[in-house]
Amino acid sequence: MRPEARVEHVYAHRSGTLCEIVSEALGVPQEQVEALLELGAIWHSVVPPLPHPRTRKWVKPEQMNQILRAREQARVAHLFKELQQSPQRVRVDTEVSTGAYMRVHLRVKRFPVAHQTDWTSRIIHNAPTFVAVDKAAGIQCVPTEDNVVECLPTCIERVLELEEPLRPTHRLDEGTEGVVILAKTAEFASQFQKILAQRSEARIRKLYRCVTALPPKVGRLAHLVQEGRRFKGSPKYSAAVAEIAWPSLQGKEGRAAPACSSDAESDLPQHECLLEIIRVEQIVLSEEAMRCWGLTNATAFCSTVRLHTGRTHQIRCQLAEVGHPLLGDVLYATLRQLGALGGSGEGPFRGGQANGSLSSEQMTNQDMFSIPGELDEEALSASVSVPPTKPPASWESPSASGRTEHVGVNSTSFDADHGDAESVHHDEPREARIEWQKLLGGQDGRSRTGLQAWYLGVEGLEEYMEGDSPFEFEAGDPWWQNCNALTDAPPR
Repeated sequence: MRPEARVEHVYAHRSGTLCEIVSEALGVPQEQVEALLELGAIWHSVVPPLPHPRTRKWVKPEQMNQILRAREQARVAHLFKELQQSPQRVRVDTEVSTGAYMRVHLRVKRFPVAHQTDWTSRIIHNAPTFVAVDKAAGIQCVPTEDNVVECLPTCIERVLELEEPLRPTHRLDEGTEGVVILAKTAEFASQFQKILAQRSEARIRKLYRCVTALPPKVGRLAHLVQEGRRFKGSPKYSAAVAEIAWPSLQGKEGRAAPACSSDAESDLPQHECLLEIIRVEQIVLSEEAMRCWGLTNATAFCSTVRLHTGRTHQIRCQLAEVGHPLLGDVLYATLRQLGALGGSGEGPFRGGQANGSLSSEQMTNQDMFSIPGELDEEALSASVSVPPTKPPASWESPSASGRTEHVGVNSTSFDADHGDAESVHHDEPREARIEWQKLLGGQDGRSRTGLQAWYLGVEGLEEYMEGDSPFEFEAGDPWWQNCNALTDAPPR
């Protein structure tokens, strides 16, 4: 096993238990393989899959030959029967046959918040068909490819002692906290997602709290946003292609816009993104937030934002575009400084470059006021430093010694692109990922951000509530704010 490996692809040279085969091939103790199994970090298939076309360019000829030999060996051992070729997650030790394939995720992304949070206190409403939860920042809404234990559904299943798995009906970013609905039944999940797919402002109301160093202007923001952009080795992100007029909302919202033929990345989806900043209040940050973001000034500004459309990273992208990246949002603050989000907008980051000699970690209040751009007259003293938080602890495999029987392709997957919208594609050269890690301060841009999904109301789901009560839920106090400055209720 290579010391720097993130993922190893193991082929069984003999039959035996999965733990035995992986331990022997990679030279790691069986106890550590069992720990990976428990987390859900090992995938198995009877016949090794062929590399996905997207990853084949990184597979060396000798590795491809070994894959083909392993496939043939597995097929011969099973008399050429139709066998499972799509890897499935394995949670317990099992017998594997000669030629079987195991994908082993060695450096598991851990989520300490899963163990540090009192999840019982975060359950807003527990109904027979769904659970409304106030998600904590720092945890995923769905299992990751290498960790099925430390995710929101599993945490809630554990405290409610549920036998059937919960189904996420929508997602929040890892660094965002707030209201999430988990379905207990397939019927409720289908109905909820059907309403969300309509993107009807009349049926869905979403309000967010977001914290920035300086106050954005109250009003509407409308951009044509391109989703799925990425540099070589970077996480995926969304970027505003152009500022657009606020459209008439008589028809279906969030419709895909025609691709811009002049855009070099015109094959990526583009959507109208509409939000409204309802109000902006000066607040005092909590000591935890100041420590987390490395700030020395406790003054910040909390904006109440209403989403009229719901797209990937919409609030993060649009506020960064107008010069007000969220506190703690290392990814979009860095992209803004690199000029990667577009050239429109107001604010201290106007024009794409904040200051050629300053990093986001080095910026101070005085630096911000020396940068050309428009600020509200009420802008007060506030630090805008956005250093990364300390990344969660990761499981580290020891250096291997002795013989190995594996194909060392540094790829997350041969047959599928799993993972969330911000995941880094590990099939790319390691050097490119390392450069982005340096730009983002040693982590992947998914630290706890100053964003809370405060209120969610949906029309048409009253039948699932007791006594036909409105289907609406509010999150609690945000972790990043001293509570004495909070408004009591969301604006209707």
